[in-house]
Amino acid sequence: MTFNRLRVTDKHGHELEILFRKLMDPLPFGWKAGWHWAVEAYEAGLEQPPIGFCWVYAAGRQMLAARRRYTPAPLVEYVRVCHTYERNGVATALLDAARKRWPNLELTPAATPHGEAFLAAYLAHAEQDGDDGREFVRRFREYEVRY
Repeated sequence: MTFNRLRVTDKHGHELEILFRKLMDPLPFGWKAGWHWAVEAYEAGLEQPPIGFCWVYAAGRQMLAARRRYTPAPLVEYVRVCHTYERNGVATALLDAARKRWPNLELTPAATPHGEAFLAAYLAHAEQDGDDGREFVRRFREYEVRY
C-alpha cells in the first residue's frame, strides 16, 4: 500500500499525523538515495517539529531496478520519541503506521533497556492484531535469531 500521510490516534486520544518521507540527499556515508525512509509523527493541527520518528530501510524497488537478486523486507532501524511524549503511544502509532505501509515490515532488536521494554510491549500488542500481527511477531523472532 502506498501513501505518504496517515492520521492516527495515540492511546490518550490525541490525533497524530504520520508522514512518510523518502530520504534523498544529503545522506550519511554509504547510504543510497531513496533506500531509507523517515516515518515522522506530528501532533495534528500544530505547527511544531516531529514528536517522534522512526527510520525504515525499504529499498525493494530500487534494488530490483539495480538488478539485485535479493530484495530484503523493509526493516525498522531506529525509533525515537521526544522525552515529553514518551509512554503516550507515539512509538506504537509510528510502528503501526509503518506496518500499514509496508505489510512485510521487520524490526531490528532493541538497542537499549528502554527499547527492550517497549519492544516486549509492542510485540504483545501486535500479537493481538490477528494473523497479520502474529506473522509480524514470527518474522521478528526469526530476524532476532538470524542476527
